[in-house]
Amino acid sequence: MSPTPEEALNYPITERTRFRVRLDLSHSRVPLPVELTPGPFWLRHFTSFEACQRAWVAFRSLYDLGMSQCCGGEIFDEQGQHIAQVSYNGRLWPPGEWQPSKTHAAEAPTISEEDLRTIADITGQTLVAEH
Repeated sequence: MSPTPEEALNYPITERTRFRVRLDLSHSRVPLPVELTPGPFWLRHFTSFEACQRAWVAFRSLYDLGMSQCCGGEIFDEQGQHIAQVSYNGRLWPPGEWQPSKTHAAEAPTISEEDLRTIADITGQTLVAEH
């Protein structure tokens, strides 16, 4: 049996735990959507690593971001401690530079329409139904 993300990252979670995800947005050959500006962007108030992963994947999908615009996020606790990283594909990793021997702490979650609505509410983005 695989360890839970909390076990893999050696970070116990309680009902008081809150995380925030820092995204570094940048212009590349493809400009950012007009609602977003280059620089740090914070997603806040998550209670689990999976919620952080879902938030990143939903944000990436909602704004149709490519890897050159934002390659993932860094997860911090309320004290500012860098706990984990979320890669572009949504996998959860221990903090620090990637190395071939590094193993991910959790696979990428599948997001739902509810996840997209939640991120749209947080960011003020209007969802447009795909046809």
